[in-house]
Amino acid sequence: MSAPVLLVLGPNPAWQKTLFFDAFRPGQVNRAHRLEEFASGKGINFCRAAGCHGRATTCLVQFLGGRSGQSISEALEQEQLPAVSIPLAAATRCCTTCLDEPAQSMTELIEPAATAGEAAVEAFLAAVAERVSGADAMALCGTLPGETTPALYVRAAQLAARAGKALLVDSWQQIEPVLATGGLIHLKINREELVSLAGDRQIPAAAGWMFEHFPLKSLAVTDGAASAWLTDGVLLHQFHLPRLPRIVNPLGSGDTAGAVFLSELVNHTPLAEAFAAGLAAASANCLSSRCGRFDPTDARILRRQITIESTQLQEKIDHE
Repeated sequence: MSAPVLLVLGPNPAWQKTLFFDAFRPGQVNRAHRLEEFASGKGINFCRAAGCHGRATTCLVQFLGGRSGQSISEALEQEQLPAVSIPLAAATRCCTTCLDEPAQSMTELIEPAATAGEAAVEAFLAAVAERVSGADAMALCGTLPGETTPALYVRAAQLAARAGKALLVDSWQQIEPVLATGGLIHLKINREELVSLAGDRQIPAAAGWMFEHFPLKSLAVTDGAASAWLTDGVLLHQFHLPRLPRIVNPLGSGDTAGAVFLSELVNHTPLAEAFAAGLAAASANCLSSRCGRFDPTDARILRRQITIESTQLQEKIDHE
């Protein structure tokens, strides 16, 4: 039996440079002792993590342009990550991450991203429409590049809804029209993004607000090393995460959580256990220097250290 297929929309990729420092001091000359370069961006990280997990295959749809875009295309071929790349005249952005290893702190430098014009957007959506029926689920990963029309994600969500496919949304800026489309939407965001969408509420109350305003199947909320949360609008699950002995690079952990979460959902894993697997993989990703790459053995060990508290969502809201 073939593995489920995830159609991954990652419209804003990046050529990633990660610099490792013994100490990083803003405003001073900083000399790195190591450099890693690789294809990245939320969609690419998602596909890489799904491949590490091994429970689903992926097909990525993205925009690419210029020399950096060519580097990304070649790197994806070497990693055997299938992708449909819509060409842009402008070069794909580059991102530089500065890691202060002793302090376990991270500074990100992100170049501006080129806007995809109308013709490129139509080509992107045509590629999605051609493949959605053969996929088991779709994922919207990250921001749109530059001033690209938000209608791209809305129309993609409509394609998923018409095809009856589960849709993981791992994005939050101008995302309300996407969430309003209905269908089988699982929203995965972090705590700061939830505050931006639902206002400055406690997580249970903010989750309740989201379900009052949007037809979601589930809401998953991460908060770095602090507890994560998941609800289907009825039950609320709080996930207590293990403390990691070290952090090599936290970048890409959210993408990893989403990839494993959706991989498990399309394999009919119960909702809370699917998200727990995603959180364990995200923690394992922190032990790797490359975004979206993790050791499945580490993930299995970390999963055993995650504890889950479950209650009724409304009961939790009433007690706040």
